[in-house]
Amino acid sequence: MIGERPAWDPANPLHLEPASDLPPKELFRSARVGLTLKKTKPTAVEPPRYLLRAYRFLSEPRRIVKGKMLLVLAMHAWGVSVEQIQSETGCPKATIQRYLADFASGKSEPDLSSYFGKELGPKDMCRLHGTWYHLRDEGKLP
Repeated sequence: MIGERPAWDPANPLHLEPASDLPPKELFRSARVGLTLKKTKPTAVEPPRYLLRAYRFLSEPRRIVKGKMLLVLAMHAWGVSVEQIQSETGCPKATIQRYLADFASGKSEPDLSSYFGKELGPKDMCRLHGTWYHLRDEGKLP
């Protein structure tokens, strides 16, 4: 019954409607959870390009468990202070500082080659973020 009908079509049995009574909330963006280079060949261009793009949207960052590190790193990359990150996410300050130290060390990597085909733990994931953001800012990611 739904078929090819648009989600905003009121004749669709399952449709979206504007909700004017909802309070406005700030949206926070981060990379999607679960995207890695584990099964990607080092010669691939597209996966690294989109790997850490901020395609995940959250309105209540304190309530998330999965992917909180991704949000912390994204906020840091946008210039948010450690205190503000802690306030918004509820993540302990020492944990944030550890993530950011690993992020900073990742900036010295010349490329993403060391992250292909590996299962990444938190330290490696933070380093990957540092490398990826550095390469993106340098215009080295397409």
